[in-house]
Amino acid sequence: MLLENIQDGYYETDLDGNYTFFNDGLLRITGFSRDEMLGLNNRRIVDDYNNKKVFKIFNQVYLTGVPAHAFDWECIRKDGSRRFVEVSVSLKRDVKGRPTGFMGIARDITERKLAERTLRESEERYRTIIENIQDGYYEVDLDGNYTFFNEGLLRITGYSREEMLGLNNRRIVDEFNNKKVFGVFHQVYLTGVPAHAFDWECIRKDGSRRFVEVSVTLKRDIYGKPAGFMGIARDITERKRYQSELEAKENELKQKNQSLEEANTALNVLDAERQP
Repeated sequence: MLLENIQDGYYETDLDGNYTFFNDGLLRITGFSRDEMLGLNNRRIVDDYNNKKVFKIFNQVYLTGVPAHAFDWECIRKDGSRRFVEVSVSLKRDVKGRPTGFMGIARDITERKLAERTLRESEERYRTIIENIQDGYYEVDLDGNYTFFNEGLLRITGYSREEMLGLNNRRIVDEFNNKKVFGVFHQVYLTGVPAHAFDWECIRKDGSRRFVEVSVTLKRDIYGKPAGFMGIARDITERKRYQSELEAKENELKQKNQSLEEANTALNVLDAERQP
């Protein structure tokens, strides 16, 4: 009665893999009727690849007597559709201790597998995008140690991937910029509100300096607790240089205009003094 009430599938097979006993849970997984399932060989519900996988596990259990827990394989249902199952296997013995077959639990994990596949594909797309963008992408822990980054960040800092992994962000800023960076990151940590487009000066591995424009977002773990930071870093050195040159030219023009105005004023004064 207990076996019939559990949602998971329970099975028993002989040494050849023919089903000798099972519950309704196994019938729900396979889609076969009770009469069809009785005496059915487990090779009938797997393809060649999964058959080799299943045989290897069952043979190992037979040879060692050690149960196998939570190994998974793909099951072919009666209608041809496929389900992923997570299976345990234990050796059955007779009263004299001789092996007579196998028994275990089969759990349908199709939805979990599909969710994992979707997540994996999403992560692969995400990482492909991250690696192909020109800007630097970074992730750091709460202490500011780099845990993940793309090629764009390596181009900005001049470090190799091995050197950058675990490097603390204090290593690539001077004291003034470190205080600036800490203030922004700390504010993001306290409020949870992302910071956008704040800039600071980065010290590359070779000692040269680059201006970067950075965004910062708080990373959280599955419980919602702060786990680190992530964001985008853009090299704006050329833009900064252009702005400085533009400001210098504007100042130069202002000075020339001021000198011209002063000269005009002086001429006006002279003209006024020459008037009879």
